[in-house]
Amino acid sequence: MRETTNFFQEQIKQCSSLAARASNKTDREFWLRLAHPWEELLQARQLGTIDVEVLPTVKFERPIFKKRRRAA
Repeated sequence: MRETTNFFQEQIKQCSSLAARASNKTDREFWLRLAHPWEELLQARQLGTIDVEVLPTVKFERPIFKKRRRAA
């Protein structure tokens, strides 16, 4: 359990750090939105209300990259 908690905390830290270094509001909001699910997972894990081994794999993409892939 401790490894999972550390992993979630590291993801939150990385997203927050990238948000702090973002050059514009859109990027900052993206990184903060990305940190939010990790924060929820961390809280649920600490409360013992989730089993992370059965969580589906989550893929995060910025909408701008989705548009480019569709157009290509």
